[in-house]
Amino acid sequence: GKHDGSHKGVRYFECQGVGGEKAASFVRAQKIVTGVTFMQALHSKYRGSTPESAGDNKGDMYVESSSGHRVDVQLCVPDKALTAQNDLARLSEVYLPDSCVVSAGPDGEILREAPGIEQLDISGNLLSEWESVTRFNNELPGLRVLHLCRMRIQWPMSPSDNNGSAFGNLKTLVLNKASISWQQVVSLHKSVPVMEELHLCENSIQSLT
Repeated sequence: GKHDGSHKGVRYFECQGVGGEKAASFVRAQKIVTGVTFMQALHSKYRGSTPESAGDNKGDMYVESSSGHRVDVQLCVPDKALTAQNDLARLSEVYLPDSCVVSAGPDGEILREAPGIEQLDISGNLLSEWESVTRFNNELPGLRVLHLCRMRIQWPMSPSDNNGSAFGNLKTLVLNKASISWQQVVSLHKSVPVMEELHLCENSIQSLT
């Protein structure tokens, strides 16, 4: 967005941008999307069954350039691979950025339908609390790579505030453009005890103290 939560001198809400940039948007009520669960988004992307609440997300794939622009990509894969995509239990890599995901859904749902996910990109989604994110650990015990870029998560401020369960096998955590401070990064250490690789680009972190 290009606003800070105010319009014509009237402030409607507070908005925390990245690096001082404005990041809010005003939209008409009928355009508001309340969000979907992870499995609803997964079904929409990999099985083509789009729930009405998924808004305008059509599952298009893209990569983000070094300048922050989206570049559309198209996968060319054999029919055998496409068949594997439709079998959610066989998925090991899942790409669901900007899919309006607000929660992991009911307990056990992901573990039952897609237990084999090892690499997960849910950047730009609507999860707002770190405890909501750590629920994916219970659902995906084999998760090793997690992308949480461009998220507006309420990060814990100290290790004592971090009550989420630990990602016991997570090796790589990507938090680019996540509006996270170094103090908050340190507070996550209990949740990622075996992490080997951490990405923190464009978070305006100026010191490691």
